[in-house]
Amino acid sequence: YPLYLLFVERMMTTVLAADTRIPKTVAIQVISELAELTLMEVFDRHRMNEQSIRQVSQSVTGCMRLLDKDPVGLTNLFRALARKPYHIKHAFGTTVWALILGRLDGLQGEKTMLTIGMGGMTHDVGMTKLTFDPEEKGELSGEEWKEIKTHPQLGKRLLDTVRAAGPEVRQIAIQHHEQPNGLGYPNGLHNLQIFHLAKIVSIADSFSALNSSRPYRPQAFSPAEAIEVMREDQGKFDPKLLKLFADQMIRVKKTA
Repeated sequence: YPLYLLFVERMMTTVLAADTRIPKTVAIQVISELAELTLMEVFDRHRMNEQSIRQVSQSVTGCMRLLDKDPVGLTNLFRALARKPYHIKHAFGTTVWALILGRLDGLQGEKTMLTIGMGGMTHDVGMTKLTFDPEEKGELSGEEWKEIKTHPQLGKRLLDTVRAAGPEVRQIAIQHHEQPNGLGYPNGLHNLQIFHLAKIVSIADSFSALNSSRPYRPQAFSPAEAIEVMREDQGKFDPKLLKLFADQMIRVKKTA
Protein backbone atom coordinates (compact mmCIF):
# COMPACT_ATOMS: atom_id res chain seq x y z
CA TYR A 1 0.00 0.00 0.00
CA PRO A 2 2.66 2.64 0.89
CA LEU A 3 4.54 1.78 -2.33
CA TYR A 4 1.37 2.07 -4.40
CA LEU A 5 0.51 5.42 -2.78
CA LEU A 6 4.01 6.68 -3.59
CA PHE A 7 3.62 5.42 -7.16
CA VAL A 8 0.32 7.27 -7.61
CA GLU A 9 1.79 10.47 -6.12
CA ARG A 10 4.70 10.32 -8.58
CA MET A 11 2.40 9.45 -11.46
CA MET A 12 0.21 12.46 -10.63
CA THR A 13 3.23 14.77 -10.48
CA THR A 14 4.49 13.41 -13.81
CA VAL A 15 1.12 13.69 -15.55
CA LEU A 16 0.39 17.20 -14.29
CA ALA A 17 3.90 18.45 -15.01
CA ALA A 18 3.72 17.14 -18.59
CA ASP A 19 2.69 19.27 -21.52
CA THR A 20 -0.94 19.90 -22.38
CA ARG A 21 -1.08 16.96 -24.82
CA ILE A 22 -1.72 14.65 -21.86
CA PRO A 23 -5.47 13.89 -22.09
CA LYS A 24 -7.52 15.62 -19.41
CA THR A 25 -9.27 12.32 -18.68
CA VAL A 26 -5.94 10.77 -17.69
CA ALA A 27 -5.16 13.66 -15.33
CA ILE A 28 -8.61 13.38 -13.74
CA GLN A 29 -8.24 9.61 -13.24
CA VAL A 30 -4.86 10.02 -11.53
CA ILE A 31 -6.11 12.84 -9.28
CA SER A 32 -9.19 10.82 -8.33
CA GLU A 33 -7.04 7.81 -7.48
CA LEU A 34 -4.78 9.91 -5.25
CA ALA A 35 -7.82 11.41 -3.53
CA GLU A 36 -9.23 7.95 -2.77
CA LEU A 37 -5.89 6.64 -1.51
CA THR A 38 -5.36 9.68 0.70
CA LEU A 39 -8.82 9.21 2.19
CA MET A 40 -8.10 5.58 2.98
CA GLU A 41 -4.74 6.48 4.50
CA VAL A 42 -6.38 9.00 6.84
CA PHE A 43 -9.15 6.60 7.84
CA ASP A 44 -6.69 3.76 8.39
CA ARG A 45 -4.41 5.85 10.61
CA HIS A 46 -7.29 7.16 12.72
CA ARG A 47 -9.53 4.08 12.63
CA MET A 48 -12.62 5.99 11.60
CA ASN A 49 -15.90 4.09 11.41
CA GLU A 50 -17.42 2.76 8.21
CA GLN A 51 -20.22 5.35 8.14
CA SER A 52 -17.72 8.22 8.21
CA ILE A 53 -15.70 6.59 5.43
CA ARG A 54 -18.80 6.18 3.26
CA GLN A 55 -20.11 9.72 3.83
CA VAL A 56 -16.79 11.42 3.18
CA SER A 57 -16.04 9.25 0.13
CA GLN A 58 -19.43 10.11 -1.37
CA SER A 59 -18.80 13.82 -0.92
CA VAL A 60 -15.29 13.64 -2.38
CA THR A 61 -16.59 11.63 -5.34
CA GLY A 62 -19.22 14.34 -5.83
CA CYS A 63 -16.52 17.02 -5.83
CA MET A 64 -14.46 15.15 -8.41
CA ARG A 65 -17.57 14.69 -10.56
CA LEU A 66 -18.22 18.42 -10.32
CA LEU A 67 -14.65 19.23 -11.30
CA ASP A 68 -14.84 16.69 -14.11
CA LYS A 69 -17.28 19.05 -15.82
CA ASP A 70 -14.48 21.64 -15.97
CA PRO A 71 -11.41 19.56 -16.95
CA VAL A 72 -9.34 22.58 -17.94
CA GLY A 73 -9.95 24.32 -14.62
CA LEU A 74 -9.32 21.06 -12.75
CA THR A 75 -6.01 20.28 -14.39
CA ASN A 76 -4.81 23.88 -14.09
CA LEU A 77 -5.71 23.84 -10.41
CA PHE A 78 -3.95 20.59 -9.60
CA ARG A 79 -1.05 21.34 -11.92
CA ALA A 80 -0.37 24.34 -9.69
CA LEU A 81 -0.65 22.18 -6.55
CA ALA A 82 1.56 19.45 -8.04
CA ARG A 83 4.52 21.83 -8.06
CA LYS A 84 4.37 21.66 -4.26
CA PRO A 85 3.71 17.96 -3.43
CA TYR A 86 2.90 18.61 0.24
CA HIS A 87 -0.04 20.84 -0.73
CA ILE A 88 -1.82 18.06 -2.64
CA LYS A 89 -1.94 15.70 0.35
CA HIS A 90 -2.69 18.55 2.73
CA ALA A 91 -5.61 19.57 0.49
CA PHE A 92 -7.16 16.09 0.63
CA GLY A 93 -6.43 15.73 4.36
CA THR A 94 -8.15 19.04 5.05
CA THR A 95 -11.09 17.89 2.94
CA VAL A 96 -11.56 14.74 5.05
CA TRP A 97 -11.54 16.58 8.40
CA ALA A 98 -13.71 19.42 7.13
CA LEU A 99 -16.37 17.01 5.88
CA ILE A 100 -16.30 15.08 9.17
CA LEU A 101 -16.63 18.30 11.18
CA GLY A 102 -19.43 19.50 8.90
CA ARG A 103 -21.37 16.31 9.66
CA LEU A 104 -20.71 16.68 13.39
CA ASP A 105 -22.11 20.21 13.11
CA GLY A 106 -25.35 18.82 11.69
CA LEU A 107 -24.79 19.87 8.07
CA GLN A 108 -26.17 17.33 5.60
CA GLY A 109 -27.36 18.88 2.34
CA GLU A 110 -25.51 17.67 -0.75
CA LYS A 111 -24.77 21.23 -1.95
CA THR A 112 -23.38 22.23 1.45
CA MET A 113 -21.17 19.14 1.69
CA LEU A 114 -19.89 19.69 -1.85
CA THR A 115 -19.03 23.26 -0.90
CA ILE A 116 -17.12 22.06 2.18
CA GLY A 117 -15.33 19.41 0.11
CA MET A 118 -14.38 21.85 -2.64
CA GLY A 119 -13.34 24.41 -0.04
CA GLY A 120 -11.07 21.88 1.65
CA MET A 121 -9.47 20.83 -1.64
CA THR A 122 -8.78 24.35 -2.85
CA HIS A 123 -8.35 26.49 0.30
CA ASP A 124 -4.56 26.74 0.05
CA VAL A 125 -4.11 26.91 -3.70
CA GLY A 126 -2.90 30.49 -3.37
CA MET A 127 0.25 29.17 -1.64
CA THR A 128 1.43 27.96 -5.06
CA LYS A 129 1.68 31.57 -6.23
CA LEU A 130 4.19 32.65 -3.58
CA THR A 131 7.75 33.47 -4.64
CA PHE A 132 9.14 30.92 -2.15
CA ASP A 133 8.07 27.60 -0.63
CA PRO A 134 7.29 27.97 3.10
CA GLU A 135 7.66 24.20 3.51
CA GLU A 136 11.36 24.46 2.74
CA LYS A 137 12.00 27.01 5.45
CA GLY A 138 12.14 27.03 9.22
CA GLU A 139 12.05 30.57 10.51
CA LEU A 140 10.41 33.11 8.20
CA SER A 141 11.40 36.74 7.84
CA GLY A 142 8.92 39.58 8.33
CA GLU A 143 8.70 40.07 4.57
CA GLU A 144 8.05 36.36 4.01
CA TRP A 145 5.24 36.36 6.58
CA LYS A 146 3.78 39.40 4.86
CA GLU A 147 3.82 37.54 1.54
CA ILE A 148 2.25 34.40 3.05
CA LYS A 149 -0.66 36.50 4.25
CA THR A 150 -1.50 37.30 0.62
CA HIS A 151 -2.24 33.66 -0.26
CA PRO A 152 -5.99 33.81 0.51
CA GLN A 153 -6.46 36.60 -2.07
CA LEU A 154 -4.17 34.82 -4.55
CA GLY A 155 -6.21 31.65 -4.10
CA LYS A 156 -9.50 33.42 -4.69
CA ARG A 157 -8.19 34.94 -7.93
CA LEU A 158 -7.07 31.53 -9.16
CA LEU A 159 -10.43 30.01 -8.25
CA ASP A 160 -12.20 32.76 -10.21
CA THR A 161 -11.04 30.80 -13.30
CA VAL A 162 -12.50 27.46 -12.10
CA ARG A 163 -16.20 27.13 -12.95
CA ALA A 164 -16.80 24.42 -10.35
CA ALA A 165 -15.57 26.71 -7.56
CA GLY A 166 -18.67 28.81 -6.83
CA PRO A 167 -18.80 31.98 -4.74
CA GLU A 168 -19.03 30.07 -1.44
CA VAL A 169 -15.91 28.04 -2.25
CA ARG A 170 -14.06 31.25 -3.08
CA GLN A 171 -15.32 32.71 0.21
CA ILE A 172 -13.75 29.77 2.07
CA ALA A 173 -10.46 30.35 0.27
CA ILE A 174 -10.26 34.01 1.23
CA GLN A 175 -11.53 33.58 4.81
CA HIS A 176 -9.94 30.34 6.06
CA HIS A 177 -7.32 32.30 8.06
CA GLU A 178 -9.78 34.74 9.61
CA GLN A 179 -10.26 34.31 13.37
CA PRO A 180 -13.28 34.97 15.63
CA ASN A 181 -11.05 37.19 17.80
CA GLY A 182 -10.37 39.51 14.86
CA LEU A 183 -6.65 38.71 14.71
CA GLY A 184 -6.78 36.71 11.49
CA TYR A 185 -6.01 37.74 7.92
CA PRO A 186 -6.42 39.12 5.31
CA ASN A 187 -9.25 41.35 6.57
CA GLY A 188 -9.28 40.96 10.37
CA LEU A 189 -12.91 39.83 10.41
CA HIS A 190 -14.66 39.05 13.70
CA ASN A 191 -16.81 36.08 14.66
CA LEU A 192 -20.16 36.75 12.95
CA GLN A 193 -18.47 38.30 9.91
CA ILE A 194 -16.75 35.02 9.06
CA PHE A 195 -18.47 32.53 6.75
CA HIS A 196 -19.45 29.49 8.83
CA LEU A 197 -18.01 26.97 6.36
CA ALA A 198 -14.71 28.89 6.39
CA LYS A 199 -14.58 28.36 10.17
CA ILE A 200 -14.98 24.62 9.58
CA VAL A 201 -12.21 24.51 6.98
CA SER A 202 -9.98 26.60 9.26
CA ILE A 203 -10.09 23.92 11.98
CA ALA A 204 -9.59 21.11 9.46
CA ASP A 205 -6.68 22.99 7.86
CA SER A 206 -4.84 23.46 11.16
CA PHE A 207 -5.46 19.89 12.33
CA SER A 208 -4.30 18.42 9.01
CA ALA A 209 -1.10 20.52 9.11
CA LEU A 210 -0.28 19.63 12.73
CA ASN A 211 -1.10 15.95 12.23
CA SER A 212 1.25 15.62 9.25
CA SER A 213 5.02 15.50 8.95
CA ARG A 214 6.52 18.57 7.28
CA PRO A 215 9.96 19.16 5.69
CA TYR A 216 10.85 21.50 8.58
CA ARG A 217 9.17 19.23 11.19
CA PRO A 218 9.57 15.53 10.34
CA GLN A 219 7.65 14.36 13.41
CA ALA A 220 3.90 14.95 13.18
CA PHE A 221 1.84 15.86 16.22
CA SER A 222 -0.44 13.08 17.44
CA PRO A 223 -4.19 13.84 17.21
CA ALA A 224 -4.31 14.59 20.96
CA GLU A 225 -1.24 16.85 20.76
CA ALA A 226 -2.66 18.66 17.73
CA ILE A 227 -5.97 19.28 19.51
CA GLU A 228 -4.11 20.60 22.57
CA VAL A 229 -2.09 23.04 20.44
CA MET A 230 -5.31 24.28 18.84
CA ARG A 231 -7.05 24.67 22.20
CA GLU A 232 -4.17 26.81 23.45
CA ASP A 233 -4.78 29.33 20.65
CA GLN A 234 -7.57 31.13 22.49
CA GLY A 235 -9.96 32.89 20.11
CA LYS A 236 -8.38 31.54 16.93
CA PHE A 237 -11.13 28.99 16.25
CA ASP A 238 -14.88 28.89 16.74
CA PRO A 239 -15.17 27.36 20.26
CA LYS A 240 -18.32 25.30 19.53
CA LEU A 241 -16.84 23.80 16.38
CA LEU A 242 -13.49 23.12 18.02
CA LYS A 243 -15.20 21.31 20.92
CA LEU A 244 -17.20 19.15 18.51
CA PHE A 245 -14.04 18.22 16.65
CA ALA A 246 -11.96 17.65 19.80
CA ASP A 247 -14.63 15.41 21.34
CA GLN A 248 -14.73 13.31 18.15
CA MET A 249 -10.96 12.88 17.99
CA ILE A 250 -10.69 12.00 21.69
CA ARG A 251 -13.53 9.46 21.29
CA VAL A 252 -11.80 7.89 18.27
CA LYS A 253 -8.55 7.64 20.24
CA LYS A 254 -10.26 5.89 23.16
CA THR A 255 -12.02 3.48 20.79
CA ALA A 256 -8.73 2.67 19.07
